[in-house]
Amino acid sequence: MVAAADLAQTEAFIAYNPVDITLKRRAVEETSRGGRKRGAARSLATYTVRVVEMLRIESRAKRLSSSGDLLVPSHIVTFMPDADVRVHDTFRWDGQTWEVLDLSTLPAWRINAEVIGRG
Repeated sequence: MVAAADLAQTEAFIAYNPVDITLKRRAVEETSRGGRKRGAARSLATYTVRVVEMLRIESRAKRLSSSGDLLVPSHIVTFMPDADVRVHDTFRWDGQTWEVLDLSTLPAWRINAEVIGRG
């Protein structure tokens, strides 16, 4: 169970510099040949979050893109713990599209998403 004081701390952290974002998610669809492909993106809920630039590159979310480029998150987005956010979700902020590379749900009173700008 999450204590009310911990939730209030997350709310205050977000309220200090709030940003409204709308998450988009692409469903995975079966192909006629038995494979899978990503479908069209659909908008999910709009959340008030806080976006903070990562000052150190110590992310565990580093990964290679399909073209072999190393993807390293540059920002952390803090959500309230009831947010429906998943790896690969995207959103528009600050003139570009951002993708969720990794999620941290501990401690239980917030969700931190490591994200990378996609242009």
